Amino acid sequence: MASEHRGLDGSMKRPINVVMLGAGSMFTPELAKDLFAIPANLGGRLALVDIDAHRLDAMTRLLARVVDELGVADTWTITASTDRTAALGGADYVVNCI
Repeated sequence: MASEHRGLDGSMKRPINVVMLGAGSMFTPELAKDLFAIPANLGGRLALVDIDAHRLDAMTRLLARVVDELGVADTWTITASTDRTAALGGADYVVNCI
């Protein structure tokens, strides 16, 4: 029988900062869900960046619902910016969805 586990293998030993460039993309929700599903993750910050403020706002609202539904709002913070240089500071990982 196939495992019901979804997400990346491994664990995170500390909170991490992930920046998603082109976060207005429809790839963003599934990538974020995979990130949140890493076993024993300690959360962190997911910074969404897109030059289209309307799409960025829509994705930010969607991910706020996802974080609540998955019960990870106490460990993950979602931020949004149209300025990539502001978001990239302190990034551990950068995901390019452009």
